[in-house]
Amino acid sequence: MTDQRTSSCTLCLIIPLILGVAGLAALYWYTKDSKTEAIQNKLSFNSNELLKEKQVGGVVVNMDGRDAIVTGTVVSQQRSNEIEEIISSLHGIRVVDNQLEVVEPQVVEAKPDPISEPETEPKNKTESKPVPDTALVAEPQVEPEIEIPETEIAETPVVQSEANVIEDLLQTLDLSGITFLFGSNEITPEGKQILDDVVNVLTEHSEFDVAIEGHTDSVGNEKLNLQLSQLRADSVLNYLTNSGIQAERLRAEGYGETLPIYDNDTAQGRALNRRIEFNVSRQQ
Repeated sequence: MTDQRTSSCTLCLIIPLILGVAGLAALYWYTKDSKTEAIQNKLSFNSNELLKEKQVGGVVVNMDGRDAIVTGTVVSQQRSNEIEEIISSLHGIRVVDNQLEVVEPQVVEAKPDPISEPETEPKNKTESKPVPDTALVAEPQVEPEIEIPETEIAETPVVQSEANVIEDLLQTLDLSGITFLFGSNEITPEGKQILDDVVNVLTEHSEFDVAIEGHTDSVGNEKLNLQLSQLRADSVLNYLTNSGIQAERLRAEGYGETLPIYDNDTAQGRALNRRIEFNVSRQQ
């Protein structure tokens, strides 16, 4: 009887001790994750604010822990190095992954001076004199047959090609810059600047409707990612309507992690998969 009572008392002491240790461990990891997420959000915000202060456009900083992933386009390698130094100077940044694409500006060649062209015209005119009169009469009979089908063919794809032009115009705004705070649907200041340009395009082309698509990477719960992508698409829709775009022209849809465009196994791929896309269509 004494041994049984001793064993029972021992269990009474051990079980609460085990539960207490498990609770402390869970609390530790929860606090650690929350602190990491808060630091990442702060670094993401501060990085993009620093670029804004330095008047750096077309460049976005995404955070993977304390590692900064810098994406966008620049005009020279020197400019790329300068931006990398700017981000590296921010307190709390551990590593800068510079993924900036260098796109050199194109040089447009000058066209030949048209003044010299009339000098050859008299020669062409004199050479055309020996042409028989019958050739001059036959030409007008052929021209109407060529012009009629050309105009008919050109009229068919006008609506579709115009919508493609608007989509291409939106793509030139570097939509990858429409970013959000980590794990949130709050649009970053850099993202709002790009959306202001989107507002200008949609205002000039009021005959088109836009479907706003939200996408995420594969990190985290699939159901939560779907909800987050919908919230982010809704945030973009609300920003556009608050900026003067009619709500009936817009539609928001979240697709979560179902439509990746890059490999989710890399930090760069995940950053690019967290995106907003626009699909343009002419109003019926």
